[in-house]
Amino acid sequence: MRKRVLAVASTAVLIGLAGCGQASDSAAGGTPAVSATTAAPADPVARLKASTKEIEAGNYRFEFKGGPLSGKGYVHKPTKGTKLDMNYDDPNFKISAELWVVDTATMVRLTRGGQPVGGGGKWMKLDLAKAKDSELLEYIAPVDVPGAAQVLATATDVVEKDGALTGMVDLAKPQGVPTIDENLLDQISRSVNRVPFSATLDDQGRLAKLVLDLVGPSAGHLSTLDFTYTDYGTVTPEAAPGATEAVDAPADFYDEL
Repeated sequence: MRKRVLAVASTAVLIGLAGCGQASDSAAGGTPAVSATTAAPADPVARLKASTKEIEAGNYRFEFKGGPLSGKGYVHKPTKGTKLDMNYDDPNFKISAELWVVDTATMVRLTRGGQPVGGGGKWMKLDLAKAKDSELLEYIAPVDVPGAAQVLATATDVVEKDGALTGMVDLAKPQGVPTIDENLLDQISRSVNRVPFSATLDDQGRLAKLVLDLVGPSAGHLSTLDFTYTDYGTVTPEAAPGATEAVDAPADFYDEL
């Protein structure tokens, strides 16, 4: 079964995303030096493929926005660190969540409808083993939290236009991308899930911005999905919450999974 969108799946989806900071092997602590600049391939297809390689190093900041869902944060693979601040703002469902992975600790702070959920507003320390049977743990992903690299892996018809790389991507193929769900695919069309994209690279040929233009066969333009990547190789992880700022997640929280 295809994964559900991050926002409507409530807190449990955040647990899945937390694993992305824990699932990869790490080097010794500290911030590695910025990667040396290399000559960018001249071919647009090769340039696009090369643009996402640095994401796998796991040292960058990100933002994403799609309809009512938005998020921002960082990944710091050397210290197994992930930070995600997410908001879903819809008239029928409002949620704000902060996720923090620091080495082996996974914490979340959540509000729904403006009210704290569990922990009295403090950080909730999660036991991922208690959620091991949940399908939502399928959201545990590679080090690319937003998932733009997965989307671009499906790119075809790539050309350079007005300083950006453009073409088409197939949204039915990527798995675990927070902003893509069944409802979105239904709107676009189940038979043809290809939509236009525009990718902007930084001066070292790394992905800086990806914009997907969501169009439907009858509805025309629906919305856009925007992904932004910055600060490659230079992220400084934030200090973890103190002992008085975090509590163990209550047992009934895991029932939501």
